[in-house]
Amino acid sequence: MRNRTPTQKRTPDKVFATKKEAIVVLGGALRKTKKGWRTTNFNEGDDFGVAGDRLRVLAAAELYKSVRAKGGNALIMASGGKGHYRGTDTPPISSVIKSELVRAGVFAGDIIREGISNNTREQLAESVKLLKNRKIGKVTVISNRYHLPRIKAFIETDKGLRSLYGNFRLRSAEEILLKADSQKWKRKIADAYASESMKKRIALEKMGEKQIRNGTYGRQVSAKIRTAIIGLGNIAWAYEKDPAIFRRMKFPTHASVLRKHPYFQLVAAQDRSSGARKAFSSYLKKSGMEAALYESWEEMIWKERPELLVVASATDSHYEICSLAIDLGVKNILCEKPLSYSVREAERLVAKAAKHGCSLFVNYFRAFNPSYLKFIHSLQRGSLGRVRSFEAKYSRGMFNNGTHMLDLLIRMFGDVSVVKALGDGRKAASQADPTVSAYVRFRSGVSGYLRGIPNDRSTIFELEIIGTKKEIRIVKDRGGSINIRSGLYPVYDDMYSFLRLSDNKANHCSGRDSLRSLRAADAIIKSL
Repeated sequence: MRNRTPTQKRTPDKVFATKKEAIVVLGGALRKTKKGWRTTNFNEGDDFGVAGDRLRVLAAAELYKSVRAKGGNALIMASGGKGHYRGTDTPPISSVIKSELVRAGVFAGDIIREGISNNTREQLAESVKLLKNRKIGKVTVISNRYHLPRIKAFIETDKGLRSLYGNFRLRSAEEILLKADSQKWKRKIADAYASESMKKRIALEKMGEKQIRNGTYGRQVSAKIRTAIIGLGNIAWAYEKDPAIFRRMKFPTHASVLRKHPYFQLVAAQDRSSGARKAFSSYLKKSGMEAALYESWEEMIWKERPELLVVASATDSHYEICSLAIDLGVKNILCEKPLSYSVREAERLVAKAAKHGCSLFVNYFRAFNPSYLKFIHSLQRGSLGRVRSFEAKYSRGMFNNGTHMLDLLIRMFGDVSVVKALGDGRKAASQADPTVSAYVRFRSGVSGYLRGIPNDRSTIFELEIIGTKKEIRIVKDRGGSINIRSGLYPVYDDMYSFLRLSDNKANHCSGRDSLRSLRAADAIIKSL
């Protein structure tokens, strides 16, 4: 046998030329761990249910070893680009599959990657391109059992794919693994296919197969972001019953936006109170909306797999819910303010979201409002001249509404440098969310007073800014060009731009942003 010099590399063409059989592994979903990216297990998946792509890799390795044990040779094609991970730092799915194949005992030189495709149809098409005119005696395409009918439909209805269908053999990863080690895999596979998540996946696969065969597949794909709500109180929907709030805002609740926004769909909602669920059910019927209602939010997340989770429950539940939602694989969370009554908890939550690739938004809705954004920009460009002082008034809790005002002031004047609570702190110390007054100074040099008004009957939100050129007074979000009639609608516009258009500048209030006002509020209370 002639030795090759270091410069003689086996090109893909030469590799193909020496192989009698090709094994194509179709990629699917990925998961990120401390050790890096990997394919999914049977208890993991995407918005369409469980995936179990890891079985495809193990089955391909088993088939490869079987061919070699019989004296044959085979090439494995790892197929899959970034798919729905486009625009992220996720590696191509095929590169993850190749690494796992090598760890499973496949010789790296016998693996070729196809990293262009973004969906099943493209994976099959790219495979055809790579296999065309190559002398491959047999081609085996491996995917999961639930996926094979849709693959077959693609091949049988596509002229380009159908031309090579005679050489293709479709095999399920489950069948291969059961044949290799029935004792190890029989129970695992049976349990996976009995799960509700798998039933959901199979139903969607059947729908896809039907659409492929009748020619409607891909024509009516919804771009809507599947959304679920936890907590069915005022901000979720009940504020719509208050005429005073409706006069101020057309979209004062999450449900009011989800009812009208073209790019979002409310698919589920949860509340532990049966009364709250019953009342919301009536609201849905009157509004012409449909959504599944749950008592358990854990069950809702697991079954519905929302792309966006809205956490509108009580503040003291935010940390637990958001933290466990991240563990359950939720990738986008809109949490009501504040994230927590505890700065330490909020910081841990922000860090955890970043670590697991979860986009965390906080609903300080004024931070998303176009008129406030325009006003802040003009203020910073000197529309009022040099700011001499300000006086802000709020009611109903430092954390609940005080952080709303602090978030706005920080966006106007920069980070806080000095705070000092005013008044007697003995009464405030006994309250979970006291309404207190304080002197506040910012690093920009601007200083003024934050006045806490003890009024639980109505919301007080007033701001007066005195500049060297002129002054402005905003009362209940009215003053100058300020207009909050759009309510929460801009929040969802912002998230759509972030989630669908990959506009990283769109997120006007991330979890990290919200920590600034939370830390300032905490410092004020501690200075009592």
